Amino acid sequence: MNYKKIPVTVLLVLAAALSMAPRSQAASLEDAQMKLAGAIGLSARSNSADSGEGVMNVQYIGTGSDPIVTITSTAMTFYSAAGVPDTTIGTAGVVTFASTAGCSTLGGLCDYIEARTNYRCRLTGGKRDDLPILLRDQTATTAVRRLSGDGQNLQLEGASAGGDGSAYAIRQGFTPPSGKRVVLRKCTTITNAVGTLLVYGKTAALANNILNLGSATPPIRNDSTLVWSEPTESATSLTEDWTTTNGGVGGGIEFATDEHVVVSAGNVATVQLAADFLQCSVEFR
Repeated sequence: MNYKKIPVTVLLVLAAALSMAPRSQAASLEDAQMKLAGAIGLSARSNSADSGEGVMNVQYIGTGSDPIVTITSTAMTFYSAAGVPDTTIGTAGVVTFASTAGCSTLGGLCDYIEARTNYRCRLTGGKRDDLPILLRDQTATTAVRRLSGDGQNLQLEGASAGGDGSAYAIRQGFTPPSGKRVVLRKCTTITNAVGTLLVYGKTAALANNILNLGSATPPIRNDSTLVWSEPTESATSLTEDWTTTNGGVGGGIEFATDEHVVVSAGNVATVQLAADFLQCSVEFR
């Protein structure tokens, strides 16, 4: 996090507050966002090697002893214990992207998982219209895939279904605390090959879903709605500062209250290098 522009008095107040609070480590980027909201801005960085929080976090809150999930290009299979499918979700633990109701998109899949008693799901760097067939494949032995505790962050790969690579789509997602909104201030990225810096979300200006001229129904705007696009060059740093240029209003791009915002870098056709990254600064208002 960049504290260079934060007044000393703010830092002293923040330090005092933290010293009196129970000592615990934020379990995720979203937890950190919640703790810092309303006090100062937040700067977060994701690189292609670890992809930060990925696109979706899935957590198991049931009583099973060893909850894991396996993923293919067609389905997710949930286990409450080693070798024991969890019959409380899907069909005998299997959630098929094409046939399980609403699960053909990442947002629909996350909604479905969240609605199950033993599970929690939240989108991180994922958009509602992302395709779950592009989730990183994983088997029970690929690595430790525990859904208990803080859950597992699932990764998104390139343009083809399936795969088990070591570099993933570079994404960042920001979820404001209830009643607040995200203000995107600045992003810097370096990507492999020519790509695009993309920003998605429902802006404050369109918070009421204003009717299209001649349309009987309002357009749907959410974290799949593109609001900013800027080409990137291979291995060349790109910085967009919306607080001073490019039409930034009120110190950045301001989004609607309680809306999830996604920033994406690179492209879906080129595997990113481990050194490639995306770093963004936001404020919660």
